[in-house]
Amino acid sequence: MKLTSVEHTGRSQLIPGVGRTCGGVMRHLTIAVVSCFPLVGGAQAQDIYKFGRLGMRLPAEDVAAITRNLADRGVPWAILGWYSQTLPEVRYVDAFLPPTLATAGLRRGPVVHLKCSPVADEAACVRWEEAAPPTEYAQVADIAGTFSESLSPRTPLERPIRIVGDLLDREILTLVAYIRGSPRPRAEHGWTAMALSGELPIQDMRRESASIIRAWLTLDGGVVHSGRFTQTQQGWQITEVVLGVG
Repeated sequence: MKLTSVEHTGRSQLIPGVGRTCGGVMRHLTIAVVSCFPLVGGAQAQDIYKFGRLGMRLPAEDVAAITRNLADRGVPWAILGWYSQTLPEVRYVDAFLPPTLATAGLRRGPVVHLKCSPVADEAACVRWEEAAPPTEYAQVADIAGTFSESLSPRTPLERPIRIVGDLLDREILTLVAYIRGSPRPRAEHGWTAMALSGELPIQDMRRESASIIRAWLTLDGGVVHSGRFTQTQQGWQITEVVLGVG
C-alpha cells in the first residue's frame, strides 16, 4: 500500500492519488504510518466491546441484528448503548466501525447511530434503524501511548470518543492528555474550583469555537462530568467543570 503523509484537517476528504483505503475514506495524517484493520465477517457478541447501560446488557440477538444492518459498511468492533429518558422507551446504540486511519497512539473512524423501539418489555429489540447520519470517533491509547494489536480497549480510558466538529489529530491528542491529568480551573475570589476527574473515560468531544472545545466524561451513564477547554499559546486551559445526570 502506498503511504502518503499529509495534514489531517478533521474533514472527510479523499487524498488525491490515494483514494479509499482500509475499507473507508483515507483521511489526512500528520505522519505517514497507516494501519489497516481487516473487516472480520460474522462477528459474535463476545467479540464486540460493549459499554453503556444498554450496551452492557445488549442481547446477542440485538448484536447480530445490528451487525446485519451494517453488513455493507463493516463489522463494528465496539457498541455504546443507552435507553431513552422518556416514554415510550427507545433504545439507542452507536456502532463504531473499524478505523479508517491509525497511528501508534490515535485511531479515527466512522460511528453509526441506530435506534429501536421495543415491543412491551422484550429483552431483544432486533428492529434497528438509522437514527442520524454517521459521524466520527477518535480513540486515544492509554498505556505507554501506544495501542495493542487489538481494537478492543485495554482500559475504559481507551473507549472511543464521539467527535462533533472538525478536530485536528494534535488537538485530540493534546487535549486528551491534558484531561487525563485531572485539570482544575483557576480559583477565583478565594474559592477552590472542582477538578475534572481524569480517571473517567471521555465519551464526547465537541468544538464550540475556533479555540474552545467541550468534553463529556462518564463511566457508564448516570453522573456525567463535563469541562470546557480553551486553547492558548501555553496549551490547553480548563475554564469550567459541570456535573450532570445522563
